[in-house]
Amino acid sequence: PCNVNVVGFWANVEAFERYGMEPPPEYWDVETFERTGREFVKRANPPGQRRTVFFSSSPLGELGDRLLTALHRSLGLSIFNETMTRCTLDDERYVRVLAMIYRWVHVDHLMPTAADEASFATQAGYGGATLSLFQSGNYATVITGRWFLIRVRDFQNPPRVSVSNFPVFEFPNAVIRARTAGVYAGSKHPDLAVLFLAYLASESYNMQIVRDADALPPNPIFTRTDAYLRPADHPNEWGAHEIPAEAAKTIAISDSNSPFVPRATVERILRQGREEVLANLSSPSEAARTTARRINEEIDRRLENSSDLRKRYDSLVECQAEIERRRKAEEKVPLEWITDPFHRRYYSHQGWGEN
Repeated sequence: PCNVNVVGFWANVEAFERYGMEPPPEYWDVETFERTGREFVKRANPPGQRRTVFFSSSPLGELGDRLLTALHRSLGLSIFNETMTRCTLDDERYVRVLAMIYRWVHVDHLMPTAADEASFATQAGYGGATLSLFQSGNYATVITGRWFLIRVRDFQNPPRVSVSNFPVFEFPNAVIRARTAGVYAGSKHPDLAVLFLAYLASESYNMQIVRDADALPPNPIFTRTDAYLRPADHPNEWGAHEIPAEAAKTIAISDSNSPFVPRATVERILRQGREEVLANLSSPSEAARTTARRINEEIDRRLENSSDLRKRYDSLVECQAEIERRRKAEEKVPLEWITDPFHRRYYSHQGWGEN
């Protein structure tokens, strides 16, 4: 990897202190998240006036994807089944998550609506930029990763920050991703390409990521250095850097990327469903059904055009049937049968799998 990232809620500590509150904890459940958020927006927004201060930035976009993933995973639900042959979001657990996100935006006002965001963009000093709103305290927390400090460090008076992992229902988890590099098999200079990969593993490069705050360094050993944990020029960040590094080693799980549908297609459909709910164009239950149907239709469409992919798919469908038979009979399932990274971890956690 060139770098590694784990997203969570980064908090403006001074915004919480302004209203007599402690910043959020490192780990929290959904109930604590909601209770803390409601109390914050109640204290921060005078009654009878337009709300201008929110507990968090918007749940839309790529970073919002990761919040929803962590939430439905915490209920034991992945985007796909164990072999990633079908989308499984047509499920009451996903309906519950979509309804909750709607409540956070439209009922509890913990997060801004699209209209709220647009109104910020028209006011001098805000500029509509999430980080500017974070600095000013209009957003007490933002959904982001460590890289956002690159911008924060440019502020004249950057606020003190803390970090919280995503709230969960039952199963603690986070989404881990990496910006990666590999050697092209047809390269005319594979020796130089390998040399570049060696550079990515070097102390020189890792310390550059540490100093620049460009997410997490490729080698986790460098997250234990003083330069990472307590950057001398940025004491306002002390105590925050440990959180994503620890999550990467303990609760983080990579994305569920099915070989039968492009990841970009899945993300587009997921966001479409979420946006339709927040825009009152669809109910959570309708959005869950439609999201699963659209993704499965894309899988079927791809299979029609590839006999090799179909052969692989049919083999995994047989495996999926045996997994479901064993689960119904309360028999353990060999983990090597499971291709979805979330299900592999969850089966181990639940004691359902065998090596």
